[in-house]
Amino acid sequence: MLAKIKINNLIFISIFISLFFYIFFSEKNIILLFKNKKIIQENKIILTQKKEKKSNLENKINNFMNSEISKELILKDKLFLKNRGDKIILYELDK
Repeated sequence: MLAKIKINNLIFISIFISLFFYIFFSEKNIILLFKNKKIIQENKIILTQKKEKKSNLENKINNFMNSEISKELILKDKLFLKNRGDKIILYELDK
């Protein structure tokens, strides 16, 4: 009976030691897991900041596109000549 308990204890201790070495010294150890978790949290913060910045820029673009200034700039861009070789066609409007 005593020999059986010693064998069971030996097996238990060897399993425990092997799991301990696997958890702390393997390629995918627990320390690496905590480092990766910290990096992921930092990246989430950066991602939320970039999403907020993106939404702010989209709002500014939409506000600008709906303003009178943008309409004037678009008209000026369409009406004025781009190159020196462009020709002008004049139309007479009936009044």
